[in-house]
Amino acid sequence: MVGTFLRRFLTSLQSPQIELTLLHLEMARPLTEMFPEVPPPDSPLTLILLAARWLSHDLHGEEMPRIAADLLEAGFDTPALVRLAGETEIHSTADAKPLVTQVFRELGIPDTFSETHAKLIATRQIAREVIAGTRDPYRAARHLEFILWSRKPATDDLVRLFDIRDEFKWDAEERRSLPALLADQLQTFARLATLTDEQIASES
Repeated sequence: MVGTFLRRFLTSLQSPQIELTLLHLEMARPLTEMFPEVPPPDSPLTLILLAARWLSHDLHGEEMPRIAADLLEAGFDTPALVRLAGETEIHSTADAKPLVTQVFRELGIPDTFSETHAKLIATRQIAREVIAGTRDPYRAARHLEFILWSRKPATDDLVRLFDIRDEFKWDAEERRSLPALLADQLQTFARLATLTDEQIASES
């Protein structure tokens, strides 16, 4: 439970995000127990996930040498991967693109799925991280809206998630209660987290 002094201080800031943080801290059960149907997040080094994040511009070129080194340590080994791990002159996505494309090709990852398909795979991972308790739902929704989807949602649940995020910012007398909003937000994340590969393909 949150200490009385801390609660009074945080509440005095009158921020919906602060109130949501308090609600999360005081939840009676972990989200994984509330949504047992949601699988755990994939490993960050899952190849399809990395390719999806790259194709959806959720990874940047400067991050790729470190990721390549992590893949080598995990047991993957191709000529392009070794080269990428040793690169010291990558300063942008454009710098990394030819070598990253070669890495995924050598690792047998298809580069034929659409950007929407890639974004939905990345979205499912983010939603699973929220339910696993490793990612803040409010910040995750913002990341999805502005970074991954650029405010152009591809599914009804993404539209709903972005609408909920907007409603958090309304005046208290105009929006639903924060517990009701939070419940709606988490249920939406749970649906996104349980998207199957077939559903993702059909939405793409």
